[in-house]
Amino acid sequence: MALKLRQAPESEAIGSGQEIRQILFRTPKGRVYRMLFTIEADEVLVLQVRGPGEPPVEPDDLSPN
Repeated sequence: MALKLRQAPESEAIGSGQEIRQILFRTPKGRVYRMLFTIEADEVLVLQVRGPGEPPVEPDDLSPN
């Protein structure tokens, strides 16, 4: 099965210069989650995992704490 790693809608809205991608996945209980990530060289950096019903990511959500 091929994975579709689409650009996340937040990628352009946040305007960080990095392309933010997303993948949807389903848990064994059937809930769908969305993982936001970037690819840098040969590494994948996971930015957020969003659960069902969560609002879109805001720029402050991706800032380091």
